[in-house]
Amino acid sequence: MILIPPAVQLKCENILAAPLQSIEINSGGDINQARLITIESKSSDQANTNYFLKFNALPQSLHMFETEAKGLQIIQQTKSISTPKMIRYGEADGTAFLLLNYIQPAAKTNTFWENFGRSLALLHRDNTHSYFGLDHHNYIGNLKQINHYETDWKTFYIKHRISPQLKLAIDFKRMDSYQIKVFDKLFNKLEELLPEEPACLTHGDLWSGNFLANRDEEVVLIDPALSYAHREMDMAMTYLFGGFSPHFYDAYQRIYPIEKGFKKRMDIYQLYYLMVHVNLFGGSYVESVNRILRKYL
Repeated sequence: MILIPPAVQLKCENILAAPLQSIEINSGGDINQARLITIESKSSDQANTNYFLKFNALPQSLHMFETEAKGLQIIQQTKSISTPKMIRYGEADGTAFLLLNYIQPAAKTNTFWENFGRSLALLHRDNTHSYFGLDHHNYIGNLKQINHYETDWKTFYIKHRISPQLKLAIDFKRMDSYQIKVFDKLFNKLEELLPEEPACLTHGDLWSGNFLANRDEEVVLIDPALSYAHREMDMAMTYLFGGFSPHFYDAYQRIYPIEKGFKKRMDIYQLYYLMVHVNLFGGSYVESVNRILRKYL
């Protein structure tokens, strides 16, 4: 097994101006290869310096890493939540890569969860936009995420979140054309089901694998699928695979309370993420989608 393609390793050594001292497989992602790489530091007070490297040879990988880097930088510029420092993204001999500062994971204490909830609330509250969308398209997993601007949340959610995933699922033969009629019935009900709120900056894929705790008990966000969207999208995703600590939700509510009834409607937002999973991982998620549709129809 080649730990890093030789051309990518050479690129990294040129960028870091030092040979790699060690390479370790870093697990956790389903889309890209990930490695912890170490160079010998030129500083006398630190023996080694660690970096995080992702690489992939898929045709869209360079654009994936470009938009991921943009997303990390946009979040960092808000000064609400930290992200790893982006060193460089690029391509070498047909393999795209993204090089970041390595964040040494720490324990997720109650203090961490409180800090996380407060920071996410500030990100949502203090970074709003007059339109839903983003000035560029990006990815969720390795699937294209369309971010054309819309003034209305329901229109954005239907046109640029659910409908593209539904079309893809039908193209992949994981769902059939009958599902279009079922979704259309749900779309007609969204006006009464979803509250109006300003578009705010959202991480876009906020599950437990896409953040870290650092040594200061602060959150570090990774792998964004960024857009200005309804903040309940982020909150719904936190519940999809079991939920976060109660300290997280309590801290969020103290800063930026969510409108009543969220728990009853959050599965509408989860439909998008489940449709993404249908297209990334197969038809086992179709029944989860159908269960939500049956609830509302």
